[in-house]
Amino acid sequence: MDKFHSLTARRAGALAVALLAWMAVLALLSRLCGYDPFGTSAYNTYTLQALAWREGRTWLSQDYPHLELAIFGGRYYVSFPPVPSVPLFLLSFFCGVNTPDGLLVKLYALGAFSGIYWWASRRGRIGPALFWASAFVFASSLLPLMLIGAVWYQAQLLAFLCTVLAVLFAERKRPTPSLILYALAVGCRPFNAVAGLAVAALLWHRRVPWKKWIPGVCAGLAIGLCYGLYNLARFGSFFEFGHNYLPEFTRSEHGQFSLAYFWDNAKLVFTGMPFVNGQFAQFGFNLFLANPIFLLLAVWVVADIVRRRVRPAQVAALVAMAAQLFLLMLHKSFGGFQFGLRYTADLIPCALAYFVLSGRHRRVRWGEAALMAAALAFFAIGALCVHI
Repeated sequence: MDKFHSLTARRAGALAVALLAWMAVLALLSRLCGYDPFGTSAYNTYTLQALAWREGRTWLSQDYPHLELAIFGGRYYVSFPPVPSVPLFLLSFFCGVNTPDGLLVKLYALGAFSGIYWWASRRGRIGPALFWASAFVFASSLLPLMLIGAVWYQAQLLAFLCTVLAVLFAERKRPTPSLILYALAVGCRPFNAVAGLAVAALLWHRRVPWKKWIPGVCAGLAIGLCYGLYNLARFGSFFEFGHNYLPEFTRSEHGQFSLAYFWDNAKLVFTGMPFVNGQFAQFGFNLFLANPIFLLLAVWVVADIVRRRVRPAQVAALVAMAAQLFLLMLHKSFGGFQFGLRYTADLIPCALAYFVLSGRHRRVRWGEAALMAAALAFFAIGALCVHI
């Protein structure tokens, strides 16, 4: 028992130091970019929605031309799923319109980091756990999103946090919190619904009895019902979150989603380079450079195939990744001005699902360390390129 408490204390101490260090790094990068690291953002769509809820409205009282608002029936609506407004609703009672958006995006990222670290360090391997938690969270297109609490970044990082925790709870045979968190992730980024295949496969792999799924499934369905009713109240459709009523898509020949976008998006996803004719590629580049963890994943998959060590749950995670990527490539774009390819960062939790079954968290090879160190430097510099 004393040994257990000693290990827990060492794990907690290392986590506390790492969290302070990463918060300092993120705050410094935010400051270098000219942002208040913990302040509000001009792109405070979710705060405005939270304040509207407090007044008993589902629509905003006026137009905000710099925000992406859906226009329907002569009113202005938030065009994003509602879950990220929930923490802001609570904060608005203390902060009003000046919610700490910049702090929230950092806390979402650090929450995912903490979850991965705590899972990976449970047998005392603190060094590798710190490495892999940093690799999955910070060495990717997500890093530039942590510097300012804009609406898009809040949604993506909260979805990332919820999906990562759903994967980890599933691996630890905790279906109820896993499925609730999965449902909340969908309420941030609807395409994260595809990650449900990876979550379910992990629960199945861990031989969780079906009857233990029931509370989580019921809670998840209840959460989904809330989304549908909210959509119905606003747009008259159970499945419409509002993006189809953005002027950008109502004026587009092919709308928000179309096979017509697939080929150009595929070229960007697989061949796009960070620099074109000496100029920074402002709207993204290929997913392997944008999220180097996928390079490692490709190596792991090949090695596991050769050694015949690929498990059905890992195959399910790869299928979920492929399906989600296909759906993303039907979208009109992969987001606006950015460094990396931020939509593809939504696939990282599925890569994590593959990783947690591989046993690779117990050690770090020198090639993995070199790649992730280079990626961290690459994205820190890239974040400055985007935001300064």
